[in-house]
Amino acid sequence: MPGLPTLDDLKLFARVDHDDDDATLTTLLGAAIEFVQQATGNDYSVSGADVPERARTCMMALAAHWYEFREPVIVGAVTRVPMHVRSLIHQLTNWQDPSLVEATP
Repeated sequence: MPGLPTLDDLKLFARVDHDDDDATLTTLLGAAIEFVQQATGNDYSVSGADVPERARTCMMALAAHWYEFREPVIVGAVTRVPMHVRSLIHQLTNWQDPSLVEATP
């Protein structure tokens, strides 16, 4: 499994094809990574840690949401965490690595 998402990963995910907002995207991605780690209780920032695809998708989806709705004109849009992100966080909170779980007869 890959590590934490990078700026390039986020830009591909969010379909951003310019460099104008790299600083903003980097900040939002860092905040999204922290948010997901705190919400799930999983520390994916440990060097060499494998990050499940669900966690990577959750982090990028949240950062992309914050990026898309960063204008102060849209009231309430940024304060809500999208349903698909909440669902992924819920799954990650209860997630266990299948390779570490013993098979039940």
